[in-house]
Amino acid sequence: MKTTGCELCGKKINQKQIGTQVYECGYCGAIYGTCYLGQSCGYVKPYFDNSDYDAQELGTARYFDLTCLGSKGITRRHGWFNPENKMITQEG
Repeated sequence: MKTTGCELCGKKINQKQIGTQVYECGYCGAIYGTCYLGQSCGYVKPYFDNSDYDAQELGTARYFDLTCLGSKGITRRHGWFNPENKMITQEG
């Protein structure tokens, strides 16, 4: 159980560990933490969502903030993603 709370909503309860250092907020659905760059693609794909379903407009998009270690060193992937297909709806 993570005790510092969600990086988006700040809630400390229902933080589900979904990776070694990656968590999903049980309140707002945000995904955040630290992992390898390749692992991060399992949580949020590195492609933009171009489907007809607009998660951002419908309010179903979820926040993600992942600190990643890859061949270019430490990088950060963050923004909003569609939980239906795990594709990015907005970066940054």
